[in-house]
Amino acid sequence: MGQPVQLRVTPTNSRDSSNNKVRIRVCRPSDQTKIQNLFKTCIVYGAGSPARIAVADGFQNPTTYGLCILLVISLGLIISGIPRNILVGGPMSIAILVYLAVLLHGRMELYVTFAYTSCKDDLAKLIDHYELKLSDSVPNVYFTSGPRGFWVAEVDRPGASEPEIVGCIGLDLSRIHGPDTGEMRRMVVSPDHRGSGIASMLYDVCEAHARQHKLKSIVLTTTQFQPHGRKFYERQGYFVDSDKIMPSGLLKIKFLFYRKYMLYN
Repeated sequence: MGQPVQLRVTPTNSRDSSNNKVRIRVCRPSDQTKIQNLFKTCIVYGAGSPARIAVADGFQNPTTYGLCILLVISLGLIISGIPRNILVGGPMSIAILVYLAVLLHGRMELYVTFAYTSCKDDLAKLIDHYELKLSDSVPNVYFTSGPRGFWVAEVDRPGASEPEIVGCIGLDLSRIHGPDTGEMRRMVVSPDHRGSGIASMLYDVCEAHARQHKLKSIVLTTTQFQPHGRKFYERQGYFVDSDKIMPSGLLKIKFLFYRKYMLYN
């Protein structure tokens, strides 16, 4: 067997904005629960999350419109109080409500499963998975030790004892494309802090780290219900390398696989 390899610990690339007090740093163990909660908020529960966009989109197709009209009619039959109308309107309204519930649950199912599975996967072992090392000289400061890395964006809160984590991003190595290809993962920004440049700050640190380790390209995966993310990636020079349709309940969701090639002088 070969001798153990001593990894060279290198400091993270970081940025600090004195105007909005946003700091980008390598994550540490105490961040883990906060990152998991932020990720679930951004993917499932928060404003602008893909789960909520998928549900809203479900109400914008003719089938759903027609069902909603039939539901109103069936409820009207029930309210009329006429026994014959109630016999018709009752089962009709129940059938429509069940169908709508199944339809909308299917639109959320993929994102709920993804968010909670992620929190049991790499987001449950950030330090080990992304090969982060504790500094020998600075207390509670972690460093990247190779091409992998995971960073958080934090802001100071007036009167709070500690900063708030408002964004995160990870750089992994692609299992599909090989060790010279990075995979950008878990990039989210809190709904309350979007539009303030935090996504760009996080991404700049991630790409600079990839370039430091001479990765040939970066890939990422997103879906049709993440339009703002797709526009952001395309502004950074990413293009759709391939796509795939995946089932989610009664719905089919398109996955888009983006790539950006790193250019070096």
